[in-house]
Amino acid sequence: MTSPPNPQFQNLIRTDFWFNDGNIVLIAQNAAFKAHKGQLARHSEVFSDLFALPQPLPPSRSSGEHGKGDAVEEVDLIDGCPFVILQDSPSDVFYFLSALYDGLCVSFFQFIPSNILTFFVRYITPPRLHSRPHSPTFPNLSAVIRLSSKYLVDPLVQRCLFHLSLDWPLSLSAWDEREARFTIYPPYPSSSPPSKTFGRGNRGARYIPRQFCPHPILVIQLALEMNLPGILPAAMYDLSRYGPSKIMNGTTTPSTTFDRLVAQLSNSLESDRPKSLRLSRNLFCQILRGREESQRFLASFVEKELHSRPPSPNCQNLPPPSPSIPTTPPNSQDPASIPTTTPSPHPIETQNNPCSDSFYFILLNVLRSVGGISFGRDADALFTLTQAVEMLDRTDFYVSGSTPPGDGDNGSNTNQPPPQRTFGLNVCPVCKQEFKEKVGKAREEMWSYLPLWFGLVGPEVEVPRI
Repeated sequence: MTSPPNPQFQNLIRTDFWFNDGNIVLIAQNAAFKAHKGQLARHSEVFSDLFALPQPLPPSRSSGEHGKGDAVEEVDLIDGCPFVILQDSPSDVFYFLSALYDGLCVSFFQFIPSNILTFFVRYITPPRLHSRPHSPTFPNLSAVIRLSSKYLVDPLVQRCLFHLSLDWPLSLSAWDEREARFTIYPPYPSSSPPSKTFGRGNRGARYIPRQFCPHPILVIQLALEMNLPGILPAAMYDLSRYGPSKIMNGTTTPSTTFDRLVAQLSNSLESDRPKSLRLSRNLFCQILRGREESQRFLASFVEKELHSRPPSPNCQNLPPPSPSIPTTPPNSQDPASIPTTTPSPHPIETQNNPCSDSFYFILLNVLRSVGGISFGRDADALFTLTQAVEMLDRTDFYVSGSTPPGDGDNGSNTNQPPPQRTFGLNVCPVCKQEFKEKVGKAREEMWSYLPLWFGLVGPEVEVPRI
C-alpha cells in the first residue's frame, strides 16, 4: 500500500458502497468504496492473497517517533481503515462490487417468450422501453466481466459469458430464438396466431433489437478487449446488416451509474454525456467485406434455387401422363412388328404449374425485399432466406385492387373501396418440403461461413482493433 497525495482525500467521492462496518477502502481514481475484506477475499483469489500478506506498519511506528506518529497514521488510514488503490475505472469497480454484494443484475427480457414480450412492450411500459437506446445491463456485464477476469472471480465470468451468449450466440438456432425475442407483433385474432419462426412476414411486425441488447460495436469492442472470439461472428454479422453510412457513423457509449452519480453531485451534465465510438479503418473494411460476402451468397442461392425453379419430379400439381402412343403400325404377318408403344414423356412442366408460379412469385418478393429493405433490415441474408420459406405458408398476400387494413373511410362514405381480399400460394407438399430443406441447408452453410467472411479464421488472422 502506498499513501496517495492529500488532494485525493479531499476530493474522493463516496459511493453507495460505503459500509460503516467496512474494514477496507478501495480507491479508483476519484472514487472511494468502503467494503469488507472477507467479502472480497471470499470471491476473489487476488484479494484473498493480497489481504493474506503482512501489512506494513505506519512510518511513525517503524521509526519510533511517537510524537509525529499520530498525524502520519491518520494519513495512512481512510475513515479508520487501510486502503488499496486500484487501477480501474470507478464505474467498473461500482458494478463489480454490486455483483459481489447484490448479484449480477441482468435484463429479464432475455428469458421471456416473444408473445408475452409483445404484450408487455405494447401495453405495459411502451414509452420507457421504446425510448431506451441501450440495454441497461451492458455497462454492468462489460464491467463485471472485465474485473472478474482480472481478479479471478470465475463464477461471475461464467455468468457474464452465459448472458452475452444469449444475445450473441454460437448456433443458428439460438440466433433465430434471439431474433424472435426482438420482433414484436400486434395483437392477432385467436383464429390466426402468429407463426413461431422469427421472420413471420406478418404485417405490423416491428424488429427492435436495440431496445433489448447493446449496439454491436460495443460488443465487438468488448470481445476484442477481453479476447472473446465466440461472440464475434454474431456481433459482426449483426453490425453488417446496417447500411455502410450507419456503420461508419458508429455509436455512443452508454452512460453508467457512476457517471450519473458524478453528474448529480457536480450539477454538471458533462460527466454523463455519451461519447462517440467508431470502428477503425481496418475493422470497418472487414465488416464491409463480410457484408458483401453474405449478399453474394444470397444472390447465388436466388439464382440457383429460385430463378426458373422447376417443380419437383414428384410434384403433385403436375398433369397426369399422356396415353401411350404407338410407334409402328401393326402387322399381323410379321411377329417382329408387334405394335410397340412409347410412353409419352412426363415432362416437368413449368408453364401454368401452380408450384412454378408460386416460386416465381416468391422470387419477385425476395428481389423486392432483398436485404430486408421493406422491413428496415439492411443486408440481412439470413432473414431474407427465412422470408422466402415463410411465404410458402402465408395466406395474407393482398389481391391487386383490394384494400389493405387501415385504408378506406371506415364506412363514412357510401363509395366504399373494394373489400380486402387475401390469398396464399398453391404449392404442393412435395415442392414445399424440398424448398424448405434447400433453404435450411443454405442458412446453416451461411452461418458456418461467418467467421471466414469476417476474417476471424484463416492463416495468420489478426483482427483489427477498434
